[in-house]
Amino acid sequence: MVIITFLVLAATGLPLKFYTAPWAQPLVGIFGGVETTRLLHRLAALATFGYAAFHLGHLFFHSILKKQRGLFWGTDSMVPQPKDVSDFIVNLKYFLYFWRRPSIGRWAYWEKFDYLAVFWGILVIGASGLILWQPNLFARFMPGWTL
Repeated sequence: MVIITFLVLAATGLPLKFYTAPWAQPLVGIFGGVETTRLLHRLAALATFGYAAFHLGHLFFHSILKKQRGLFWGTDSMVPQPKDVSDFIVNLKYFLYFWRRPSIGRWAYWEKFDYLAVFWGILVIGASGLILWQPNLFARFMPGWTL
């Protein structure tokens, strides 16, 4: 779901943003015109917000309601830990042939980075997309230069 929605958002969002570029019109034509491209982009955005909300709800359910430990701190956590810094340094030494292959736990630091990148990307890009989708609504409480 993450890969599909990302590809749809990129393939529809870029030609919508850069509609004056020569490469944008053929892409919009592939999707069936501007209105269809906008619709596909917004549906993919809603699906993205949906799986993000589902995942956050899943974390809330397991951490707060079921009181499951280790989701935010510990060896099975996707939150970066102090060991990730040392893993990064040892891995860098390994890449430079100064050290042996490191032993990395359940989640590697690069997997945690990728996991968190999805969520800050949804937050930053999703917020700007919502503002562009509903500029009149956001102009009521945000200064015009932010739009």
